[in-house]
Amino acid sequence: MKNTKYFIVLSIFGLLAVLGCGPDAKRDNPLDPVNGRGVWGTVRNSKASAVPGAVVTARPANINIVCDAQGAYSLDLTGGERYVLTVSHPQYRDASDTIDVPADGKLEKDFILAGKPYLSLPKVNTYKVAHENGTFDRGLKLECLGTHPDGVSELAAYNIYVMVNNHNYPATASQVDSISKSYTWDLSLAVIYVATPDSETWIIGEPVSFTLEPNEDLAPLQATVPLFSSIPTNLIPNNGAVLTLPGTLSWNNAVASGVDITVEIWQGTQLKWSLATASVSSVNCTATLDPGNYSWLVRTTDSDGNTAASEATFIIP
Repeated sequence: MKNTKYFIVLSIFGLLAVLGCGPDAKRDNPLDPVNGRGVWGTVRNSKASAVPGAVVTARPANINIVCDAQGAYSLDLTGGERYVLTVSHPQYRDASDTIDVPADGKLEKDFILAGKPYLSLPKVNTYKVAHENGTFDRGLKLECLGTHPDGVSELAAYNIYVMVNNHNYPATASQVDSISKSYTWDLSLAVIYVATPDSETWIIGEPVSFTLEPNEDLAPLQATVPLFSSIPTNLIPNNGAVLTLPGTLSWNNAVASGVDITVEIWQGTQLKWSLATASVSSVNCTATLDPGNYSWLVRTTDSDGNTAASEATFIIP
């Protein structure tokens, strides 16, 4: 008897489980696109990739939802009503469409968004080079990243400028990946300020704007010019002194630690020897160099990428 009751109970639970999993079963999620109600869909770009973070807004209900990592969304809208759905995302052009929700309240509506370009990762670094004759080269190295979600070829329709001291300068571009380019500038202060002697102090703290044209309603990226690093001093050998190999190249650092150091030996325009190190004030040169005149430099680079260098000369008899 007990076994019979136990079998009946199991049969009832089994029947309930089957009915609960049927195509007409009521689900806990009211926006379940199969058994509940709701307007749902997926937001993708022109390459059929999901656009997570896109915002779908329904008017006149004035409700919105943020797309998930798969670009999916769902809205609880009243059946038998008309709505305007608008999809927005900072990196894409808005898309809108009018929908008529059926009486049962269920409708699937997908969107494809057209991408628009944007700039990111602006960076401004200073550089200074002290020559043995007492002259200096000073300038700015600037960069930013340009991206177009529809592909890097789309960036060809735009010009990227940097504005310094109220003047625009065009960029040099190089491709990074399938949707991005790196834009760089190397601007001498002699160009920016037409060789004004005190231009280094004038440029520090000045605003720098990275601009895309046509601007697609994007505000320029802003940055400021940082301080110039102090140059290494007291380079030895210098002024054409004799260097016997293997020999020591030495200098005084303006900063005792926390900088990367590069030492280079040049003959004319040919780099003959280099060494990368950090937080030292001398190196042992073991290079094999033919007799002749040489120049050498020591360059320091701080943690932000600002550089300062000094040059000197020596001879190999």
